[in-house]
Amino acid sequence: MKKADDFYKGEREDIRKQLFIIEHNSELTQEEKWLAKESALDLKLGTHEADFFAQKEKENAVLKEDKLRKELLENLSNKFK
Repeated sequence: MKKADDFYKGEREDIRKQLFIIEHNSELTQEEKWLAKESALDLKLGTHEADFFAQKEKENAVLKEDKLRKELLENLSNKFK
């Protein structure tokens, strides 16, 4: 006897396969992959792109902060020499 959970697991497996195929399709650009994933997951279009650029912005902010911290430490160490 099939249960509702069995159908849910099958649906999840289908989505997982779709995402794998999308990710490994060398003919698609990164933007096309984002759109295809959003379509497969029923997400609002532009979600992956916005997340990607937000992550890049965050990484750049961390790098800038690290650079400023390093410069400050160098300046302080030079003053006490």
